[in-house]
Amino acid sequence: MRLTNYRVKIAPLRKGAFLSKGDTLIISGHFYFLSQQFFTDFPDPNILPNKQVNCSNGGRPYFAAFEKDHIWWMIPITSKRTKFENLYKQKIQKYGKCDTIVLADCFGTLGALLIQNMVPVVEAYIKCEYCNSQTNLPYRVSQATESTTINNSQKIYALVKTNPQSHLVFTNILSIETALKNR
Repeated sequence: MRLTNYRVKIAPLRKGAFLSKGDTLIISGHFYFLSQQFFTDFPDPNILPNKQVNCSNGGRPYFAAFEKDHIWWMIPITSKRTKFENLYKQKIQKYGKCDTIVLADCFGTLGALLIQNMVPVVEAYIKCEYCNSQTNLPYRVSQATESTTINNSQKIYALVKTNPQSHLVFTNILSIETALKNR
């Protein structure tokens, strides 16, 4: 939704978009900040800590990967590319592939999308979308990075659902998912 000449214009939902109960448009492939309340309500020590959330210039952005049953699966991003590039290479050597880390150019710098640290959230825990402060446009990654991240996160989620003891993700995503469904 955007204002044009003081009239409300509703943008059509594109594939991957979900209009939640709170009428917030969440779009897969876009980045969002999570509210501190999420980290208070789900004090899992394996969830990457939230940084100061300021929608204009701070916090840890999360990539909205996919929505299932009104729950969004969010992937944290880190600027510690070297650390995760080494882990990525180790997994490639050991398993022949790495579906839990996606190395990418994010916002003009090298970073990593950490599927291994993904979390389920509902719209109430999304504080705001991560936008460029000068253009007010949402930050994006390349189409290839977006596609890889969404596909890998759906694959990892399905594997964890099938085998909860798989240790593919560090966060206890199934217990958080259950708690969110029971709210």
